[in-house]
Amino acid sequence: MSITYLKTLLTIQATGSFLEASNVLNLSHSAVSVQMKHLEQRLGRDLFRKGKRPAQITPFGRKFCGQAAPVVAEYDHLMRPPTGDSTEGQLRIGFVSTTFQALLPIVLETLRQSFPALEVNVASGLSNELAAKVESEELDFAFVSAPRQTMGNVRFVEYAREPLYIVAPLGVVVPENPLDLLTQGPFIGFASRSWLGAQIQSALSEIGVKVNQTVELDSIDAIEALVSRGIGVSVVPQRLFAENLGDRMQCLDFPVRNNYRVLSLIFHHENARKTILQELVRIADPTP
Repeated sequence: MSITYLKTLLTIQATGSFLEASNVLNLSHSAVSVQMKHLEQRLGRDLFRKGKRPAQITPFGRKFCGQAAPVVAEYDHLMRPPTGDSTEGQLRIGFVSTTFQALLPIVLETLRQSFPALEVNVASGLSNELAAKVESEELDFAFVSAPRQTMGNVRFVEYAREPLYIVAPLGVVVPENPLDLLTQGPFIGFASRSWLGAQIQSALSEIGVKVNQTVELDSIDAIEALVSRGIGVSVVPQRLFAENLGDRMQCLDFPVRNNYRVLSLIFHHENARKTILQELVRIADPTP
């Protein structure tokens, strides 16, 4: 049995679908499907419920994933050359796309000044994609939003909480209950497959608000641009280091529990580069 098949299975479990796993692993969807078919044949048991989209792991599959995770982690540990607490060489770091304009330039400039011998390679994606790459040690660190589930080999350091706001075009008459803006729409949603999108959808469902969603985007910049041009309303975070939302649109309190996005710096639990970790935490801390 190939260790690659086990890594693919764990990536499907982490991302929630064959398609997302294929994107993370840089494989075709058919290659992922073939691997899982061979693995099921080797085990003589179904790992996924047949005919379900996205993939639904069977009870046996969940148990098998729990057994496979430490095996894969031990294999990666054995095959990884020791680097220690190095501030030289290659650093692979991921950024959730919604932090690209504000956080990315600050991090890269500070790392360049602090560690001139460091070669930084940058990846972008949704939080679940980046977390899977940290789990498989394809990335050393990643800046992501709060996870929907724990990941055994990944450590999370919270570095900021971005408040969530209902946003509407300037000049729009705000009803007595601002939540009515969301039902009147049109509503511009953030990607439902992302952790932030799922958080917002869950919050709306919890308070019983049904939105008239007309478009779904994976770019907060694009959502803000549409709202500021009068195209619709939305719920977005006031992003760290970004310009004030109130300069371009109306910002109203989003009256739900946990009305903020938690941003975290994540890394594999065996990552030994503590000096760089401390610097990344310091960079991301918005307090003086």
